[in-house]
Amino acid sequence: SLVLRLTRRAGLALGGGGVLLLTIVIAVSVGAVPVPLSTVWGVLANHLLPGLVTPDWTQGREAIVWDIRFPRALLAALVGAGLGITGAALQAVTRNPLADPHLLGISSGGAFGAIAALLHTGLFLGLLTVPLMAFGGALAATVLVLMIARVTGATSADRLVLAGVAVSFIIMAGANILIFLGDPKATHTVVFWMLGGLGLAHVAAGRGQTEL
Repeated sequence: SLVLRLTRRAGLALGGGGVLLLTIVIAVSVGAVPVPLSTVWGVLANHLLPGLVTPDWTQGREAIVWDIRFPRALLAALVGAGLGITGAALQAVTRNPLADPHLLGISSGGAFGAIAALLHTGLFLGLLTVPLMAFGGALAATVLVLMIARVTGATSADRLVLAGVAVSFIIMAGANILIFLGDPKATHTVVFWMLGGLGLAHVAAGRGQTEL
């Protein structure tokens, strides 16, 4: 019945939320400086609900948990959620359970734009240069895939995915050429961008940041 299905979905949502919360807490606890789970719970509770617990930890551990690790773990969860929503949307639109940004050439287009900004054009728009060029590259790749599918008369989702795979390989070949022609000393910047990082996530605080 409808009530049973809604109850089941609500249970799955609550269970998934609980697992996500536990995963975030464990991620905050693990690191170069291990922090007990009880301390992590205490620090988070003290900041989210002041006065709920009595602080019995050092300022150093509080800075590690609240200022450094928790923002990164939270950002990682948001990034994962965004990727999941993107994949689900693409699968629904193409009606193909294998569809994702990589297969449709979107990721390759974004990488091409970012590589061009990092190695060739320079940051002519400041810090917004890389994300804007990456977005432009992803958008251009998407339009190219749709144009190819339209010109070839692709009427099925499978052909759209095949067109995306072909475009992805071609764009990545171009991206590799940009890397080859760029400054070898700057290639590590491209690799770091493609791997991604959460190091810039932080909570604004009056005290200095504790570096690990």
